[in-house]
Amino acid sequence: MSRGLLVLLMLVLPLGTSALEIGTGMALAGALLVVARQPQRWTERSLSAVVLPALMIGAAMQAAEPGIPALGKLWPLALVLALPLLIDEEARERAIQAGLASAAVVGIGSLLLADGWPARGPFSHHLTLGYALIPPLAIALHRRAWLAAGGIAAGIVASASSGPLLSAALVAATLWWAPSTTLIGGLVLSLVLISALVHQPALVERAVLWTSGAAVATEGVLGVGPESVRAAAAAAQDRISPGFYFPLHAHDAALQAASMAGVGVWAGWAWLLWSLWQRSGTGGRAALVGIVVGGMTQDTLGDLEVIRALCAWVLIDVQPDGGVVVRRSDDTDRTERSPT
Repeated sequence: MSRGLLVLLMLVLPLGTSALEIGTGMALAGALLVVARQPQRWTERSLSAVVLPALMIGAAMQAAEPGIPALGKLWPLALVLALPLLIDEEARERAIQAGLASAAVVGIGSLLLADGWPARGPFSHHLTLGYALIPPLAIALHRRAWLAAGGIAAGIVASASSGPLLSAALVAATLWWAPSTTLIGGLVLSLVLISALVHQPALVERAVLWTSGAAVATEGVLGVGPESVRAAAAAAQDRISPGFYFPLHAHDAALQAASMAGVGVWAGWAWLLWSLWQRSGTGGRAALVGIVVGGMTQDTLGDLEVIRALCAWVLIDVQPDGGVVVRRSDDTDRTERSPT
């Protein structure tokens, strides 16, 4: 049963919110059943390495503004619990193939069947389409699955957004450079591009969002809470640029997180992303590069479909015994047991 659930989950990842929520619920129920039958699987899979930082994120949200909405911020991270418990080597390979095929079909369909430009595919926003396809693109490229990579890339192109296109280019760059090098280069490149385009109208609007986000983030060390952040952002935007109104998010993952829950949520996200990096192979690390760099200009970590895709593909790109793929200096791969 767990093998079928894993394949189903990877199939529905790029199919939009409703399908993804149903697949996540089924995967989580299956994972809990696995633990009930085999409690040792919890320690075998070193789940504490990803569950504890996720709980820290939830605790920071609760400290900022106690209540159900704060608890709801943990739900997008449900796959860090469910997916490792469902993986075995046979299921892993089938699930990867199914997930890549599904993402490629969505990518091609988004390009060819778009009812407008930019395309949204099965998602509610074109940026979600672009960023949600970054993790499967990373895995496809590093597996040399060129047909799947081409189909997925078509969907990113259809999103017609500079952020996902830059992330896709960085993911492709990890075929030649180490993900850590590409991450640093991508962050620097983003800053250079922002500086060069600072007078463009779109960047001026983003500057208001970033400045107001920073203003809200500095109001208190614990943040203002997930329910109050929109009102606080709207007030800050009106002070900075009277009449400006876009309190949905700060178009920056770090600023948005800090606005909601301050330094505690920063620490939780840093811990979780580092843990995912440590557990993953080169493809998963490439996916992290794309989403983290994209987070400089978009709240990628606050997008349900994007964070689910990231967690799923990063966690599945790891040996089932908990080892991580490490690259030697001579560019050959070896598997080591993760210390966590």
